[in-house]
Amino acid sequence: MCGGVAGCRGEASSPEAIRASTGRRPPGNAIHRFGSFRTNGRAVRNVSVMTAASTRIRLSRPADVLGMVPYLVGFHPDESIVALLLKSGTVVLTMRVNMPPPEEATKLAADIAALCDQHGADALVIIGYSVHAEPSRELLMALANQLHSYALKDLLYTDGHRWWSLMCTATCCPPDGQPYDPSSSSVAAEAVYAGLGVRADRRALESEVSGPPDEDRDGLHRLAQQESVTLHRSNLPARCALMRTLVESGLASADPVDDSTCARMAVLATDVRVRDVAWSMISWEQGEHHLRLWARVVSRITAPFEAAPLCLMGFCAWVCGHGAMMNCCIERVLEIDPTYSMGQLLDKISRAALPPTVWDEFVVKCP
Repeated sequence: MCGGVAGCRGEASSPEAIRASTGRRPPGNAIHRFGSFRTNGRAVRNVSVMTAASTRIRLSRPADVLGMVPYLVGFHPDESIVALLLKSGTVVLTMRVNMPPPEEATKLAADIAALCDQHGADALVIIGYSVHAEPSRELLMALANQLHSYALKDLLYTDGHRWWSLMCTATCCPPDGQPYDPSSSSVAAEAVYAGLGVRADRRALESEVSGPPDEDRDGLHRLAQQESVTLHRSNLPARCALMRTLVESGLASADPVDDSTCARMAVLATDVRVRDVAWSMISWEQGEHHLRLWARVVSRITAPFEAAPLCLMGFCAWVCGHGAMMNCCIERVLEIDPTYSMGQLLDKISRAALPPTVWDEFVVKCP
């Protein structure tokens, strides 16, 4: 479920064109009064499971759904398919993939159905984001027809400015679409108040895991090499204790850790036994603080010390429900070192759409 692709702006045609070309309407009727969709601050973005509800946001119409989706996936999607999986009126999973061609509808439908079965979803909302109206609507209609055994609440197409329901037959959905602005919706304000963040696009997320600016790299590399020489003199228990101390002090500080500390933590984490000390300290309750700490380290470290901090950041992102950020970390780690075992583990977690409650349960069983 990897990242979004920016599309060029274009003109969307009306939904009647695709209805005519497919020869059939999706099964069911559009339900524009959705009832009690609920979302919360632990929503996992990109492929996401929602657990331990703490904030409830009700979505009652398509514009609300479109206003909420960027906060569920972590950025404003474009050229994407987003599926909201529901169970008893609550969003339990948010899936986003790059917009595939219509001929890949069968495979995508199978992926969505597998996730529905895995997470016990009893209803679906599927949204296509694209400036290319015809192929996007054709894909959406094919998905609807292949997912007919699941209760499809609505099938929406948007070009980023207007939306159309491909299931609606009422006058509430005019041929030229309904205008909307996701950034100014009331649910967007509620999401911000609940602590959910959103980036302009997926490239903005990718930049957060790309390391330091080019002009800083030489100096930061020298600093890390110096720390490596110093830490090489310490034995394993001392290095494990130092990692614990650095993590604890970093969590307690209101200010970002300095470059020397970032270098020290990254160098320490090259030893998986020391890295795992930091890994074992991550909990949901303190997850956001751990995420900020390791994001800071990632932003100030260079090769060959990047893989472990990226994995720790990615793991924190998973625990906190930031699935798109997790996937960005995974992609960069596997690009740097495809054999790195923690990167491979995170990739398996993402592909299996495992909920972060798995980690909570593991921590309880293995204190």
